[in-house]
Amino acid sequence: MGYSDSLAKWFFEHGAVSVACEEELLWYADHPPVRLDVQRLLSDGSGAKIVVDGMAHIVRERKMKYERILGAKQEDDSLALRIADKLKCGHSRRFASDTNVLIVSGCLGDCTTETRKIRTLRDLGANIDNLLSVFDYQLPEARERLDGRMPPHRNERSLNYPCMPFALLTFNQLAAYAEKRGLWPADTLSGLRSVHEEKIAESILTKRA
Repeated sequence: MGYSDSLAKWFFEHGAVSVACEEELLWYADHPPVRLDVQRLLSDGSGAKIVVDGMAHIVRERKMKYERILGAKQEDDSLALRIADKLKCGHSRRFASDTNVLIVSGCLGDCTTETRKIRTLRDLGANIDNLLSVFDYQLPEARERLDGRMPPHRNERSLNYPCMPFALLTFNQLAAYAEKRGLWPADTLSGLRSVHEEKIAESILTKRA
């Protein structure tokens, strides 16, 4: 079983994934219709092991450069510390110019916060090429921001060069796992996929406007 299936299995078995009722299948910035309790995952020994081993595997397989590993948000700091311990590198927020820094995040939504963090650290002299996450909603606007083609906000600066994201589990992988094992009713799956596609279309239209 791969890391994506192992994570999906953990979330469902521990009741750490929730879906809004059918009448509320709308996608708000801070309230997606599917929510995963990543903090609960990381507080569990078996769940944390899947994440740490999976991220370390990606780093080594992709031959990523790193001397520091930092969280994208405050709640991601404990995850960053675990990954740093696994890879035997630093976690201090103090670093010299031209240091290779790897950013980790629990969930990737529109990547507004992650983009701001990357830009701030780059302004301080860090080299940041990659972003690791536990879960990715796979929104085009997120990729646009990480590619440097869209700013976090219209009055802010975009990234000066791309940052490539890698996730252990994506929205489509989670939905496929649930469908294969009959964990969600067909109507729920159809509704979730529909609202996800609508969100993607909305992102593309917003970009073109």
